[in-house]
Amino acid sequence: MTTDYDSTDITERYVALEGVGVMRDDQPILEKITWSAEQGQRWVVLGLNGSGKTTLARIVAGEIRPTTGAVWLLGCPRQGSDMRALRRRIAFVSDALTRTFRPGLDALGLVLTGRDAGLETCWYSYGQADNDKALSIMEQLRLPRSIATRSFGDCSQGERQRLLLARAMMSLPEAVVMDEPMAGLDIGAREAQVNALGTMAADAAIKLMVLVTHHLEEIPFGFTHALLMKSGRILDAGPLDAVLRDDSLSECYDVPVRPRRVGSRWALIAEG
Repeated sequence: MTTDYDSTDITERYVALEGVGVMRDDQPILEKITWSAEQGQRWVVLGLNGSGKTTLARIVAGEIRPTTGAVWLLGCPRQGSDMRALRRRIAFVSDALTRTFRPGLDALGLVLTGRDAGLETCWYSYGQADNDKALSIMEQLRLPRSIATRSFGDCSQGERQRLLLARAMMSLPEAVVMDEPMAGLDIGAREAQVNALGTMAADAAIKLMVLVTHHLEEIPFGFTHALLMKSGRILDAGPLDAVLRDDSLSECYDVPVRPRRVGSRWALIAEG
């Protein structure tokens, strides 16, 4: 049940992919992806391992270019644009980033590096206003001030994930793209992260959010749209209530499932 997402006036959308394909080692990772998102939308991308979710996220974040097709980011065509300038307007959060930072870097310093997309505080100069801003963002993401002087390597997995989110917010991004920011978290840490993302979703200054995950339980409140992927293609896309159906999700996950809304959250129940 492949659905062709509405691509009317796709070049006028805030973010758009048209006929996008990605090849790696002569194998297709993405095929014929046409999808777009408008300002104010919060998208969750769902699918099995190997379905192409992370590759899609990296394209939307401007991290990689497709093998074929056209991409528009923040209303600008990727082809011919200054990608360094565009990437500064898009925050990309991935668990893979945790391995790029020195474990001894303190938590506050890690958040500060997000201002200039650096990896070390010694590369730049920071003033009291920067410190205050970083601490305020950490507080918004429910990180205690006492964590500021703790080494990044000594923080828990959940704290590290929220620190990466705080770092992303230091640059006041227009768009936030997150690749499995709840990976490896226990239930308590996962819920803290989901709540933090829900708070971000309510921030009108963030014009677009895209979240890659495996689990419906990780969809934060305030998210509006869903994109289902399977074997490098879009299976379905649109408003959450229209896409998160028994038939579409069962096809997406290759097992009979039934989605259930619980208040402002979702759950997925396996059938049989």
